[in-house]
Amino acid sequence: MNAPRIISSANLIISGLFFHAIFLAIAIPSVVVDLRSFRIPDIIVYPGIVTLSALLAIAMPNQLVDSLIAATLAIAFLWLIRIFTKGLGLGDVKFGACMGLYCGTHAIFIAFLIAAISGILVAAILVNRKKIMRTARIPFAPYLALGALCARINVDFFCR
Repeated sequence: MNAPRIISSANLIISGLFFHAIFLAIAIPSVVVDLRSFRIPDIIVYPGIVTLSALLAIAMPNQLVDSLIAATLAIAFLWLIRIFTKGLGLGDVKFGACMGLYCGTHAIFIAFLIAAISGILVAAILVNRKKIMRTARIPFAPYLALGALCARINVDFFCR
């Protein structure tokens, strides 16, 4: 007879911190590469999706379905923006899957709002100071990562 598995609060904290670290391990190289080349490589994003999904399934199974729904919503939302504005690359859409897995449904749209506002503010400042032209391309991964981190930490802090 197997005893029910009890997950201690210490294990939950450790798995939560590990989850944040995994997202940072995906986000930081994605941001650096996007800033340099306006691309987010599949070699970073695909293993990140698999790793986040596996960690959710193993350490936080109660959040798995919610996070998969959020990843699907993120892909759909970013794909629509890509189609209608032609301003996002496919790497941004794939990175959105990582964001959805990381944020869950409770924070993904807050993450997009933070990303949009911060991206618009930085672009407006750069255009105003004549550092870039109004039609210049701007890498969006830094703002997506910032939005995801701020939204997830905010929701973790205030809602749990």
